[in-house]
Amino acid sequence: TEPAKYTTYIKPNCDMTAILSSIQVIMESAIAYEFRTTCVKPIVTAQIIENICRLIQGAAVYALQRFHKTEMLHPEFFKEASYEYTDEEMLQLKAVAAPWVQQCIVRP
Repeated sequence: TEPAKYTTYIKPNCDMTAILSSIQVIMESAIAYEFRTTCVKPIVTAQIIENICRLIQGAAVYALQRFHKTEMLHPEFFKEASYEYTDEEMLQLKAVAAPWVQQCIVRP
């Protein structure tokens, strides 16, 4: 998800400046890199993909990967909702991201 949502979904006292600084360091480095987002409803939406892309604008590779319901820390989080994106929805997310980065790929 986007850094602004880390405190909700990832870690309550997350240091946003460290995340943003890391993005900058990675993008300015001479090594090959990619940014990845695991696409899971309701944590990741088209708007969140756009927000992430604003942070990584110009990135070499941005990979959108499907969520797979295996070995989860909190499986109860996903019992009530539809959490997986369809093939068509993944392509729609890719269409949102593609203008912002050099290459956007979708992984199964």
